[in-house]
Amino acid sequence: MLLWTCKIAKSLIHVLNSNLDSINNMLKYQNPKILLVNMHEDARASLEGLGYNVFPASLGYPYIVKQENRFFPLVSKHEVPQNYKEQDIVVIDMCCQHNHDSPEEVVEEVENGVDKWFVNHSQGYVNPKPLSSKFLENDFNRILNAGGIFVVFSSALEVKKYYFGHKRNSYREIQGSADEYNNWNFLSITGYASECKIGSDHGATIKFPEEFSKDALISSLLSLLSEYLDEATYNCTFLMGSIFKNEWIPLLKNKYGSDIAGILTPSKTQRNGWIILLPNLKDKVNFTTKLITQFLPNLAPALFPEQEYLSWVNDVKYCLPQVNQFQQKIVEVQEQASLKIIELEQEIENHKTNFSYLFNLLTETGDSLVQAIKTTLIILGFKQVKDIDQELESQGIKRQNREDLRIHDYEITLILEVKGISGFPSDEDTLAVDKYVSLRMREWKTVNVQGLTIVNHQRHLPPLDRNNDLPFRQEMLDASEHQNIGLLTTWDLHRLTRSFLQNKWKHEDIKELFYKVGRIPIIPSHYEFIGTIQRFIPTMSILGIQIEASNLKVGDRIAFELPVVFEEQECESLQFENHPITIGEIGMLVGTKTNLTREEARVGVRVYKIIR
Repeated sequence: MLLWTCKIAKSLIHVLNSNLDSINNMLKYQNPKILLVNMHEDARASLEGLGYNVFPASLGYPYIVKQENRFFPLVSKHEVPQNYKEQDIVVIDMCCQHNHDSPEEVVEEVENGVDKWFVNHSQGYVNPKPLSSKFLENDFNRILNAGGIFVVFSSALEVKKYYFGHKRNSYREIQGSADEYNNWNFLSITGYASECKIGSDHGATIKFPEEFSKDALISSLLSLLSEYLDEATYNCTFLMGSIFKNEWIPLLKNKYGSDIAGILTPSKTQRNGWIILLPNLKDKVNFTTKLITQFLPNLAPALFPEQEYLSWVNDVKYCLPQVNQFQQKIVEVQEQASLKIIELEQEIENHKTNFSYLFNLLTETGDSLVQAIKTTLIILGFKQVKDIDQELESQGIKRQNREDLRIHDYEITLILEVKGISGFPSDEDTLAVDKYVSLRMREWKTVNVQGLTIVNHQRHLPPLDRNNDLPFRQEMLDASEHQNIGLLTTWDLHRLTRSFLQNKWKHEDIKELFYKVGRIPIIPSHYEFIGTIQRFIPTMSILGIQIEASNLKVGDRIAFELPVVFEEQECESLQFENHPITIGEIGMLVGTKTNLTREEARVGVRVYKIIR
């Protein structure tokens, strides 16, 4: 086994042909030696342009083959420089997935009896990286233990099987041994689940840890990462073994709190180097350049001897006391900001929970919708709202075909039928409440009973994308007026409730709306229509109101019927034909200051005067 490993390792080491004299002329720093594995060539160009000693390498690339249950020689295209064992910093892009397009390219005839690495083409896909990683494991371990740094843009764990031996029976059998390796085998720490478990999760929601590190150096790394998280993704998570409890520092987490980036610091025994595990950043080139030029010299100054004259100045041992105090204040501010963000996020969640009924009006159907409407009616000030199914169950009566809700607050009892549907309400949906009204009239021996149908129509669409102008056919509107039935959409109920809460309306302002028939408007009783917006000057925050129905005076409070809520404000001034006035009369186009935005102050928006 040792013999073939040595032979294969030697055969895979490809000395990259480059003009060393020209490179040496460009070098500003002989050290550290930097190995870029499967990184884009722009990363090398960027670092070499700054005078760093950079060497490219490759673990090979996955390739597509014709799918068949036969064995073929592995094409690894593994390339490492001759001095790869002497590198100080190793940057590996595991996310790079370059495929060879042509299956014919990888077909190679091998003489009988010749030992080689083979792979089965049964999956139609071959990845040489796990085997290449295994070949480098011992040498990379030595680099790490000697104080080197590994920076890894991480990818999901991938285990592949490889066969070493010679072909038999036209590539249908291999005489030899078979071994499984994974793409994290380039280091012993990452290659074995007992020490570092690589999880298979993936996503794009990336967060910083709730507790910021008090270490100024780690804080600077977090700050650098924050510049490059736009469009970043992750393809795995990390769960370090207990032996690394005091050495692993999480840098980033996913939505569910699992580590997706971190730094493994040197151990107290054998390992003197660092491992920095990162997600799949979009701009790896610029991030890597900044990491190597700005962060790593402070993390491991011994690897940057020619730059140490720059980095020691920032060492805590040499800093002025005031500088250290400012650095500590930065850490404290970051911690306080983090705690405040967590506090605000919790308040947002609490607020959403407290007002979830408002959005259940727009998304739910069945019992959930009934409960949302019941809660809404209570918020609006109704006292005696009864859920009929719940009442029957409390009496031990099995569920019957009855109305959904009743309101017993006033002389007329309202019978409510609730529907949540994907499309538009049918005649049956709209008018079914009438049969319950008739039943209650006979049961209670009174005519003071009225029906109200509340419909969550097109519930799978965002509310503003629904047909809110005509959710009920005209024939239904006519029939509802004839049969003394009110019709209300949950979107209108949502808007009414939002405006009620925002503007602090009273129950008396809206109670009569629920006893109207036909399509119920949501204009409260203390609103009087005066006209519509006809102009808006955004630079001066002035809008023009065409007065159509009622006079408007300076000092009046007015309301604008916006797509979601009624927005109220005071009429502080009025102008007509560029002259100040105190009363705007019917027929005038008057100007007034407003807090509305350009988006809100659209032509045609209805304006009301608040008359109490």
